Amino acid sequence: MKEAKTDYEIHELIRKRWSPRAFSDETIAHNDLMCLFDAARWAASSTNEQPWRFYYGHRGTPAFATILNTLMEGNQEWAKNAAVLVAVVGKTHHDYKNKPNRTWQYDLGLAVGNLTFQAASMNIYLHQMGGVHLDKMQDALDLPENYEPFVAIALGYKGDPNILSDKNKKSETAERSRNDLAEVAFEAYSN
Repeated sequence: MKEAKTDYEIHELIRKRWSPRAFSDETIAHNDLMCLFDAARWAASSTNEQPWRFYYGHRGTPAFATILNTLMEGNQEWAKNAAVLVAVVGKTHHDYKNKPNRTWQYDLGLAVGNLTFQAASMNIYLHQMGGVHLDKMQDALDLPENYEPFVAIALGYKGDPNILSDKNKKSETAERSRNDLAEVAFEAYSN
């Protein structure tokens, strides 16, 4: 397991969370998948708009193929082995007077954070991908007005890194790292 080497004692589920590319052929039960989406559903959001939408497909289904075809080629190479692919979509406008929702991306991130934490508690791993063709995803999902595709997520159980290309295998087995804490957290001060 690629557990994070943290400076402070943080929750075990956060330490063990990482983004594999090698997935086993094990499927994710429908109830387990719905548990992940239910965790996402309970995230905080501005004015309780809940502007996130999750379009999913289990491996071997037309829905999976639809989402897979919206990924950039480098992601398709390994994501084809995931148990489930998810297209993450945000609602860009508030219901109230159809005004732009300035925080929809932040809210969507909170929902995916809940999903990630829940998945880690169930030994389900996910790999989030910005490498998607957003225009293809928009068309493939026939999204309504004011809904914007954002990222895709591969879900599954850890697999053998030897199934990966040399490049992806190297990433899969490399030690995890992050910027130093002093580079991302600063005490606020006034002049």
